[in-house]
Amino acid sequence: MKNLVAVGVILGGPLASADPISFNATVLAELPLLSAGGCAGIWGEGEMVIVALRDGGASLVDVSDPEDPIETAVWNPANVFVQDVKMGRGYAAVSSETYDGIGVYVLDISDPSSPHEVGRIEVAGGTEACRNTWFDSTGFLYCAITSVASDDQVRIFDARDVQNIVQVGAFEHSGPAAGNDIGISDMMVHDGIIYMAWLEGGLVIADVSDPSNPVQIGGNIFHEASYTNNAWPIGSGEYVLTTDEIVGGHVRVWDVRDPEAVVQVGEYLSSAEAIVHNAYVKGELAYVSYYEDGVRIVDIADPTNPVEVAFHDTFPYETRGEFAGNWGVWPFASEGNEPGEPEEIYLSDLQGKMVVVGLDGPRRARVSGTVRYADDGSAASLATVRIRESGRHARSDSEGWYSLSTGAAGLKLDVSGFEVVSDSFEVSLSPGDDLRRDLSVDRSPSPAVVIADDDGGFDRQDPLEQWLDELSLPWLTWDASVDGPLPATAIEHFDPRPVLIWMTGDAVVGTLEEAEKDSLGALVEIGYSVCLNGQYIGDELGPGDAWLSERFGAEHVEDLVGVPILEGIESDPIAGGMLIRLDRQTPERAQISPGEAAPIGEAEPILAYAGSERFAGIRRERAGVRTVFLEFGLEGIDNESGFTEPTLFLRNLLTWLGAPVSVQDGSGGAPEAISARLLQNTPNPFNPNTTIRIRIPESSPGGLVRLTVHDI
Repeated sequence: MKNLVAVGVILGGPLASADPISFNATVLAELPLLSAGGCAGIWGEGEMVIVALRDGGASLVDVSDPEDPIETAVWNPANVFVQDVKMGRGYAAVSSETYDGIGVYVLDISDPSSPHEVGRIEVAGGTEACRNTWFDSTGFLYCAITSVASDDQVRIFDARDVQNIVQVGAFEHSGPAAGNDIGISDMMVHDGIIYMAWLEGGLVIADVSDPSNPVQIGGNIFHEASYTNNAWPIGSGEYVLTTDEIVGGHVRVWDVRDPEAVVQVGEYLSSAEAIVHNAYVKGELAYVSYYEDGVRIVDIADPTNPVEVAFHDTFPYETRGEFAGNWGVWPFASEGNEPGEPEEIYLSDLQGKMVVVGLDGPRRARVSGTVRYADDGSAASLATVRIRESGRHARSDSEGWYSLSTGAAGLKLDVSGFEVVSDSFEVSLSPGDDLRRDLSVDRSPSPAVVIADDDGGFDRQDPLEQWLDELSLPWLTWDASVDGPLPATAIEHFDPRPVLIWMTGDAVVGTLEEAEKDSLGALVEIGYSVCLNGQYIGDELGPGDAWLSERFGAEHVEDLVGVPILEGIESDPIAGGMLIRLDRQTPERAQISPGEAAPIGEAEPILAYAGSERFAGIRRERAGVRTVFLEFGLEGIDNESGFTEPTLFLRNLLTWLGAPVSVQDGSGGAPEAISARLLQNTPNPFNPNTTIRIRIPESSPGGLVRLTVHDI
């Protein structure tokens, strides 16, 4: 079968080479397409595929031999910015975002070697452009008109005579999010129904059986964590897919059988760090293009449980959250193939190439069973069972039950969890199987320290885990971003009771939500020793917070930006005599906004900011329960020479909280002596008066020091 493809292109800078990553997919060909802007939209019809070159018009590619695609022509008018192309009835609609008065160019591509303009759609010059188009089967052309001066619209044109295109209707978003800032992104028409993606207005559905009078029948569905870029119906239109074009955005499945009561019933996420772009549906599969994560083929036979069954990553590099790699996918080239025939899909890539991928018969299979501890056969709840080959994972429930669907054949299951000793299991699985596999795992020993990692998935607990290893203290980490707030039931069986370190790391919004405060407060109430730490906790709770006062005997005063040196309060059992520097530069540790705290009642300060009486840490012992509140993250303690080592402070902290710590630090010796140092003057810059502070070791002869002041 002969196909022509239309592709749009964006070229990136020099990149380190890396092998592409594929699963149930094979690269058949790669075709460079020259454009400084890279390849954007890609579409096809019949014997053609058309490609939009962002800064250079559109390219036609003959893919009659999928393993040897040939560029037959480039349509390249001057200074036209193109990101989307569509085809219909033997013509190509090329969207222009140039704001020059032309919104759409209609091309005759009957001769693939000589595409030429036969019609155009004009828009208001300087203020309007066309972001996207759709050709329906009856000859009407739908245009997503974006405007910098008024509300965006979907305009409907009668294009049955491409040399005399006439507007017959228009649709504007009229829901609660309406306004010229919500933006129309994409749409498609099926059986007289238009499915529209409004970036900040969500999914909107309208009846366009009479193109001159579009009538909204449902939608205004907008998920708070979305940026709706694309919408596509499943099957006869009972369900609709949408994509969220943001970092960590989801593919969402909506039940639209009652258009006035649309509800989400399923979702799919490739990566919490990648950006999803478009999703198209063919049969029981969705073909999803991801920047940086490539094309993902997702089985949607059960719309409530989308399952990835194949992928090919065109950009397998270490950058994340960028607009690079796979822009679009055209999956319909093999639509007429017989069952079992090879399937080819065509990808456009922002690094300036078109990629042809053959799919190796993707089909879901399922493996399920229980995860139990080997010592007593009890259920291992909240264990993570992960398919190594695809990365898909599931959490075991309270009975230890897990269930995973996949497109893999023979595979390995990796099991990990809060109390689980990590292990791997080989499974023989073929597409279509429904296999029961029970897993027996070892239980981790009781920890001396439990870290409640509540930093929103930023992994700021890594330095703390390393320091605990140096102190030879067994520890377990509870990932609150996955499992929610740490409940007492998860740790009540440990004997002796562990010390809890609750860290919020770099979480800025929702640092301590009500459920987390309830959980943490309950742990303190029943007698657990806790250290709560994080640079944004006080900022979120604010001055006078009753919860912080009651549970930790502390009050947040204000944020202190640019104060990296801390001094231990003299004779304090935790920090007395210490000089601590906070890291300000390392991305995963930087303390940009530490705060000031004040003790309440019987509570006492631990640390003060150098040269001041502003406190950075508060400890309290009440009714035998010890707590510590730090206005900075433990992970941010620097290991610079001349300052107290992080392991020494952590050792003293845990000792006071009741953990069984050796009297020596993790290196087996005493902490490094503090040398003579010139500390930051306060205030700085100099005022008429300023205090210049120095620190000298007790062993300094006569306690004398020379201070030289230079006039520069």
